[in-house]
Amino acid sequence: MYKIIKFSFLILAIVFISCHSKETIPTNSTTCEEDTANLGKLFNEITAISESKPCNDASKWRFVAFGTKACGGPVGFIAYSSEINVNDFLSKIKEYTDLQNQMNKKCGIISDCSVPPTPKGIVSENNKPIFIY
Repeated sequence: MYKIIKFSFLILAIVFISCHSKETIPTNSTTCEEDTANLGKLFNEITAISESKPCNDASKWRFVAFGTKACGGPVGFIAYSSEINVNDFLSKIKEYTDLQNQMNKKCGIISDCSVPPTPKGIVSENNKPIFIY
C-alpha cells in the first residue's frame, strides 16, 4: 500500500514540477518548484512517522485522507498507529493538505478528478498495515 501512496505522490510531484508559473500566494514568495520540494519533504516526514511503528496489531491502526486534488477530494489515504503522537501526525496531514490546496490554486494544477476508494479497514501483513477495500 505504501508503494501505491509513494507512486501516487511521485505522479503528483511530476505534475507539480511541470508547473512553470512564478505566481505567488499573497503570503508566500516561493515558486511552484520550491513549493513542490517543500511538499515532498513534508510528505517524507509524514511517511516516516506512519512507518515508525510496526503493525503487529491492526486494531491499533487508523487511516486518514491526505492531500487534495485540484477538483476536490483527497489524493489518497495513509495508515497510522494510535501509538504515535496522533495530534502531531494529523496536524502534519492538515498542513500537507492545506499546502497542496494552495499549490493547486497558485500553480494552476489540474487533476484527473478520480476519487480514490476509501479503505474499509486495516490488516497487518509482515508488520505493515494493509488496507482492506
